[in-house]
Amino acid sequence: MKLIRDKKKTDSPTIDSVLNSVEEPGSSFGLTHYKPASIAAIRSKSWKILIVDDEPEVHAVTKLSVSDLVFEGKKVEFLSALSAEQARSIFNEHPDIAVALVDVVMETEDAGLRLVEYIRKELGNQQVRLIIRTGQPGIAPERYVIDHYDIDDYKDKTELTVQRLYTALRTTLKIYRDMVVINHNRQGLEKILAAAPNLYKVQPMEQFLEGILTQIMSLCAAIGPDNLLVACLHKNKSPTFIQVGTGRFAHRENLLEEPVLHLCQAILQGQELPEKVGTLPAGTILLPLQLHEQTLGFIHLEKVIGTLTSEDNYLLQIMTAQCAAALRNLELYTNLEQANHQNEQKNLFLGTAAHDLRINLP
Repeated sequence: MKLIRDKKKTDSPTIDSVLNSVEEPGSSFGLTHYKPASIAAIRSKSWKILIVDDEPEVHAVTKLSVSDLVFEGKKVEFLSALSAEQARSIFNEHPDIAVALVDVVMETEDAGLRLVEYIRKELGNQQVRLIIRTGQPGIAPERYVIDHYDIDDYKDKTELTVQRLYTALRTTLKIYRDMVVINHNRQGLEKILAAAPNLYKVQPMEQFLEGILTQIMSLCAAIGPDNLLVACLHKNKSPTFIQVGTGRFAHRENLLEEPVLHLCQAILQGQELPEKVGTLPAGTILLPLQLHEQTLGFIHLEKVIGTLTSEDNYLLQIMTAQCAAALRNLELYTNLEQANHQNEQKNLFLGTAAHDLRINLP
């Protein structure tokens, strides 16, 4: 079980703080629609590298030279295309290709350069790293190609040693990984911004909490309706109860002795973690809804550790911070409405009493 809290709010001596994706279409041109590789591309078991060259020997030598390449604990998986036309089909089938080594002269003298144009402009794939590798630099001079085509590197086959190829591939894999993470975070932040208007509108508390669940499930693809609940709210540290739940938590009346409730209550009261915490399901994360060091409630996720990345956890922290602020805003509005109603009732009573006094005066 892991507890994720704001880094700046870890002054509790009894609770340890541990900080540990629906794809959207990307840019599309023409008739081709490309979806950017999701965060799953860097969770997969291997990195896909496409070799585009009309010489079979080049494919064999390349695979032999860098077959031992390992980046972030994952090996490389090679795909092969003997022509630019074949490479187009492979790109349509594999949107998560990380690096492509592209020859220039194949079925035509500029087949490789036309393939680059197709990948970047028609397919709209800005994530894959493209390395031009040519044996005839006189046909496609390096400076001209770098200036006029969206590539990441240019290599002359006659000068490309095994070590230089290894370095080029490892460097571009790192850039590809970073681009996928940046795109994932951008999509997550867009979803958080899009959710803000719904979070801050006036609505019943249960509807508000159901909205939180919906937004979190859309934020991280690894979170589904079977491993999520909201455990709140508490009033003056009274017993915590499940307000809204999904999956096995949908029937809240049967969850009065749920171990997570004891954990939440212990956190609120600053107690040592109870023994029953050990009975919580594996892979549990507890997200406090905190505002100005005050805990308003909790979001509880089950069976998610190992499936969420550090980027997912970062986005979850931003989302829970927004949810906490919106929750406090809703509570203040509700309290104001109740106070106004009480004042109206008081004024009505006083008005009635004053009227009765005037009638009874001699």
